[in-house]
This record gives sequence, C-alpha cells and structure tokens, in this order.
Amino acid sequence: MEVVKRIGRQAKVHGADTNSGYNHAKSFIARSIALH
Repeated sequence: MEVVKRIGRQAKVHGADTNSGYNHAKSFIARSIALH
C-alpha cells in the first residue's frame, strides 16, 4: 500500500513538472548552443 502511494505521488510530481522540465531543457540547450 505504501509503495502504491509513493508511486502515485511521484507520478503526480512528474505530471506537474513536465512543462517546467521541458522549458528547463529548452533553456539548457539554448545555453549550450550559445557557449559553442
């Protein structure tokens, strides 16, 4: 039961962070392009 709750919490966090993670990846790519 505890494992199910933990997985559910991680899934919720992942769903909430999808957009910010995508934006972070975009800015990271832009920064590495600017450095090169």
